[in-house]
Amino acid sequence: MGKRACIHCGKGPSQGVELRPYAAGGALTCFRCAHETPERKAEAQRQMAAALGALEGGAVLTSDGPQSPEAVAAGMRCDTCKNEPSSVEVAAIARSLRTGAPPPGGRPPEILGFLCAACALKSRPYVCTRCSQPIALGGQIAVDAAGRPRHAGPCPDWLAALRGEG
Repeated sequence: MGKRACIHCGKGPSQGVELRPYAAGGALTCFRCAHETPERKAEAQRQMAAALGALEGGAVLTSDGPQSPEAVAAGMRCDTCKNEPSSVEVAAIARSLRTGAPPPGGRPPEILGFLCAACALKSRPYVCTRCSQPIALGGQIAVDAAGRPRHAGPCPDWLAALRGEG
């Protein structure tokens, strides 16, 4: 990735200037320069409207403009080992960005991060909020309305009680 700077004034994040892709063609510009002339302001408004329109189509707004959930997911790295996500993990992350469901690693989608399968296996298991029992690695995990993990089906102790084992 090249130097990130405003196409008009040349300032960037290192000078404390926040950039947005609202200049012509989606080029990066700072707020001051984007509103400096009526033409630039009109272009910034067009670019913003295009970005919002893309969001309605399922895109994710990034600092580089709207991107598909798959592109965002493919650009992520495991929070622990920094490896690239597998194709299965890319699909799961993209699905979470579209639906709002937690991605691999259980983090909410607004916190763009994930744990790869290998690191997830090394981390401590999830504990079901219904039965307080660990959810087996590779087990089906669901989340309640508050985003807390639980068994996707009946809890194991409920099954044992139904079978007369508990």
